[in-house]
Amino acid sequence: MSANRMDTTLSVIPNDMYFTPTPEAANEALACLSQLFPYADNYKVEIFSEPRFICPELLAESVTCPVCHTNSIRIGPIGSAERKWFAQIDEEMNDQPIEGVTAVLPACGHSVPFAQLNFNYPAGFARFVLRANHSLWNDEYLSPGAPLTEQKAALEAILGVPVDVVQTVYALLRSDRKIIEQLVGSSDDSRLTAAFELDAYPKGHFEDHSIADFYIEDMAERLLTAFRTTKHIKVKEWILRLISWANFVNEEVLAIAATELKRPTEKTLMSPILNLIQQRPQHFQHLKTEIKWLAGHTDQDIRWLCAMTLNRLLLDDGDFEVIRSLLFQADSNTRIYARLAFQKMIGSRALSDEEQSIMLLSLADPPAAFWKDQALVQAGARRVAVRYGENCFTSARKYYLTELTNISDRPIRVLKFASYVKDDESFRLGNFTGAWFTEKDFVSWYATPDTGWIQPGDSVCDDSNYGGDNDGFWAYWCCNDRDERFLAMSHQLSSATGGQVFSLSERPSGLPADPFSPCPKGMLNRLKDFTTQCLTLARNHAAREISYDEEGVRWLDDIIEQQRNSIKPANKIELVEIFGAFLGECIIRNYGGTWARYDEAICVQQSGKDAIFPFNSVFKQFENGRSGGDSVLGMYRSIAAQMRRKLKE
Repeated sequence: MSANRMDTTLSVIPNDMYFTPTPEAANEALACLSQLFPYADNYKVEIFSEPRFICPELLAESVTCPVCHTNSIRIGPIGSAERKWFAQIDEEMNDQPIEGVTAVLPACGHSVPFAQLNFNYPAGFARFVLRANHSLWNDEYLSPGAPLTEQKAALEAILGVPVDVVQTVYALLRSDRKIIEQLVGSSDDSRLTAAFELDAYPKGHFEDHSIADFYIEDMAERLLTAFRTTKHIKVKEWILRLISWANFVNEEVLAIAATELKRPTEKTLMSPILNLIQQRPQHFQHLKTEIKWLAGHTDQDIRWLCAMTLNRLLLDDGDFEVIRSLLFQADSNTRIYARLAFQKMIGSRALSDEEQSIMLLSLADPPAAFWKDQALVQAGARRVAVRYGENCFTSARKYYLTELTNISDRPIRVLKFASYVKDDESFRLGNFTGAWFTEKDFVSWYATPDTGWIQPGDSVCDDSNYGGDNDGFWAYWCCNDRDERFLAMSHQLSSATGGQVFSLSERPSGLPADPFSPCPKGMLNRLKDFTTQCLTLARNHAAREISYDEEGVRWLDDIIEQQRNSIKPANKIELVEIFGAFLGECIIRNYGGTWARYDEAICVQQSGKDAIFPFNSVFKQFENGRSGGDSVLGMYRSIAAQMRRKLKE
C-alpha cells in the first residue's frame, strides 16, 4: 500500500496474570498512563474474569517451544504451516482466555499449555490491562529493547506490583478483518454486501488504517477462490484492490491480469491491475503488448495509468508510436508520465530531429525560464505570429494592440497566456491576478470564436491591451488539433515618448514631423466605455444625471476635489481614465474636435495643430487641486475663451 500507517495498542499488564488492583488504584494508574504516553487516541482499563492472551500480533515474529527450545518463525513461504499458525493465533487468540488451552507448535509438533509459550517480542497473560490505543506510522512503535524503566516504575508505584508493557501492531482493524472475511466467504450475496460496505468507507481509510501485506498473502488462496466463483464485478474489484495493495503475485494473478488486459471493458478492474504491475513490473513484462493497447482506451484515467505503467517497464524503439500517442493527450498527468517513459525509451542516445520535436511539442506546461529555450520559442514562432500595434497613453497607462495570427496549417487555440516584465536580469510574471490568464479570458479579450479555435491564416486581437511602459513580452501557451503544445511570444514594442507631450518646437529627433494620427479603433471603443462608466458612476454613487455640458464638467470638478486627498493610487488611475474620457467627450460635443493620437498620447484634436489633453488635465487636478491652479472646469471654460478670441481675430 502507499502508506504504512498502522493501528496499535500499548498494554500495561502485571507480571502476575491473576492480579487485579482496587478500583481507585486502577483509575490512578490510567491517569498516569495518559501522562506517560500522551500521543494515544484513547485510554481504558479492562478487567477480565480469567487471564487472557495479550498478543503483539505483527511484532511477534517467532515463538520458542518450552520443551525443545525450537523456534517457529512467522516469516516463511506463503502457505507454510508456520505462517498459518501465526495467522490463526492473531485472529483467534488475541484477548482470549488461555486457561486450559494448548497449542501445537508448527516447527516441532509439541503440544504445550498456551501460557508457557515464549514469544520473541513482549507478550503476556493478564486479567488486568491498561490500554492506550493509537494509530501511528510503522517506524514510531517501541523497539523490543526499549527499557521504559521510568514509565514502568511510575505505574508499579501506583499498582504495587511489577508490570510489563506489550505493544500490539495489528495486521488490520478488527472491523476491517470482519468485512474482508465476509468478502471471501462462501455466499456470493454476502460478498457483494461486504464489497459495498468497503465502498462506503471514508476516502483514505486504508491509508490511515493499513492492511499488512502478509495478511493478504496468507489469505490469497481464499481471495482468488472468491474471484473465480463470484459473479459480481464489485467483488472482483475489491479482491484485486487488496491483492494490489499487498503487491501479491502468483501464477493465477498473472493469468487474471493477462485475461483482463485483453478485454479492458471494466475500468474498475483495470485500475488495481495496473497499480500492481507498477509495483511488480518484472513479473508483467511479457504483457507489455496488452498494456500498450490501453493507450487507446476510451477512459482518460486508464490512459493515464497506461502511461504510468509503461514508465515502469523495459522499453525499446518499438514502443515509440504508443508513447507518442500518450505524449499528446489533453490530460497533463498522462503527458508527464508519457514523457518519462519516452526519456526511458531513448536512454542515453542522441535524439533524432523528430524525437527532439516531440519532446518540445509534448510539454504539458511551459518550463521555468521558457524564454531562454530557443528551440521552444522557435517552435512556436513557426506556428503563430505575434504583432504589437501602436502605443497609446491616456496618462500613466499605456494601451496597445496585440494580434495573433495562425501561420500553421492546423487549427490552434490558446490554453493560457501571461505578460512578463523585466526584473533585473530576468523576467517575472506581470499579470495583475498573479497567475496566467485562462483560455476563457483569451476568448473574451481577443474576440476569438466561442470554440476557441483559430483557423489557419486567421488572426485575433486585443485592440486595447494595457499595462505599464516597461520591457517585457506576452507569452501564449497554445495547442493544435493534435494537442501538440507550443509557446508563442514576442517582446513588446518600447514606447517612443512614454506618453510625454512635446511641443512642435521642442520635439526630439526621431519623432515624425506631424505628431497627429488617428485614434486606433480599439482605443475609441475603450473611450466610449469609459464615458459610459462616468455617467453610471454619477447616477449610482452621486444620484446625479449628468450631461455632456458645462454642468457635467462642474460636477466632475467638484468630485475630483472631494476625492483627491483620500483616493488610493490604483483607483486614481482608473478615475483619470473614466473622468478624462468624459471631459474629452464634453469638449468634442460642445467645441468640436475628434479623438486622436499626439505622438503616443491620446488627445482631442481640434482644427489645425491644436490639441487638448483631457486626461492630463484630470490627472493634474487630482495631484494639485484647485488651490494649486489646476481645475478641469477652468480648463473647459478657457477653451470657450480661446475660441471667442479667434473669432474676433
